[in-house]
Amino acid sequence: MRSPGYTGTLQRVDLGTGTWVLVDDAGTRWQLNGKIPQELVGQRVTVHASPSSAQSFGMAGPTLRVHRIQAIKGC
Repeated sequence: MRSPGYTGTLQRVDLGTGTWVLVDDAGTRWQLNGKIPQELVGQRVTVHASPSSAQSFGMAGPTLRVHRIQAIKGC
């Protein structure tokens, strides 16, 4: 089964110990859990992830468990 893709801009939020956030085109902020490549900060990306009910200190929005992230070429 393929995980859905979420598209937006990757941000690092310095709240507490820090958290990763994807801001989509509608302005929804998705908190990301998983391995995030730091070199993609500020870039448009597609995050392949599944919704997660995990609780976190980031409180940046609904949480996604990241499976894979890829930069969107030409953005």
